[in-house]
Amino acid sequence: MAGSIISFTGGSGYPSSIGGLFSIAITSANGSYPVNIISCCQGNNLSLAIPPTPKANTTLITISFTGPGNPTTPETKTYLSTSSLTPNIVIQSAKIVSAGLNTISVNRTNSISGTIKSVSLASTLNNLIAVNVATWTISGTVITFDATIAAGSYNILILSSFGYYQCKDILNVIASTITAGASKVASFAGGQYTITGANLSPASYITVNSLIGNIINYSASAVTYQMPPLITVNSNANLNLASVSLIDLSKLTFFSDQNASISNVSATFDGLINTIYGSNNIQCWIGIDIGSGLYAIINRIRFFPFLMWANTANYTLYAEFQGSNDNITWTTLGVIDQTVHSGYNTIMSLSSSPFRYIRFNHNSTSKCNLAEI
Repeated sequence: MAGSIISFTGGSGYPSSIGGLFSIAITSANGSYPVNIISCCQGNNLSLAIPPTPKANTTLITISFTGPGNPTTPETKTYLSTSSLTPNIVIQSAKIVSAGLNTISVNRTNSISGTIKSVSLASTLNNLIAVNVATWTISGTVITFDATIAAGSYNILILSSFGYYQCKDILNVIASTITAGASKVASFAGGQYTITGANLSPASYITVNSLIGNIINYSASAVTYQMPPLITVNSNANLNLASVSLIDLSKLTFFSDQNASISNVSATFDGLINTIYGSNNIQCWIGIDIGSGLYAIINRIRFFPFLMWANTANYTLYAEFQGSNDNITWTTLGVIDQTVHSGYNTIMSLSSSPFRYIRFNHNSTSKCNLAEI
């Protein structure tokens, strides 16, 4: 269960009179759980707060009741643990507002009707930057509050007597006015850039060619950012800041669907066509982590299938090469088609975006047995 309240009435499979000394236990295949008694013995009713169980929709939990009418043998009832009661909180009013004083309403459904203890807004960039709401009103499942909010992107958090609920919608707040600084020439040395306006937020950053520049100085009316270093055609021609070269593989980190220390993942990148990585998982992958703060733009990919495959298309057809910057969301760089053959294959990248992580992703058909990438 995702946390809920269950009420019992004397005479419905439980002792006819609820009162006096009794004990309650909740157990499942995953262990025992504590019980909070919400109310007891009013009109022979007993209300319990059921804590979240670890496996929703799969776990049977048993509630055992031992009371005065049945002192030795517990009477039990069994329930299916379900996620259907997961709190669902959405913004009723506008999801995008201007900075300043705003009235925000959220609708709280499928949640335990505990006492609301606090309402706050926390920056999605830095949860230490928060707005604590002083007063709010509740009408049914709708919570309405007033808050003075600076520009930024915020999560709405509701603390009740049963724990935190987080609104699944993001509240985006637009600065009242913004005046960009004067035009800047991109530089390999970085530099500074200032934006002025009203109700500006410390939870912001600028991007230059997808590179992030963070705040140096902040006030509600002016924010100064450190511009990220950027090599341009002119600066490189004059100063030779960058040149084409082979990457030293010892500086990179390899990863796979298995523990890298036991899976020999580096065999795919060691320059030897007679060594391979192998996986027994249903889904497998092997890849390179360029490193924190570093990115690679992939122009083409060269790979050598397993030497023992007589027909490589039977093993690798529709396998993908992918890129990511968070190791979670992946972009397709190339798909292996029917032209794949023994020996070295080359495919052109479908993306010109920079990525930190690059991997080969397939399944148990190939076991990710590429000799080289």
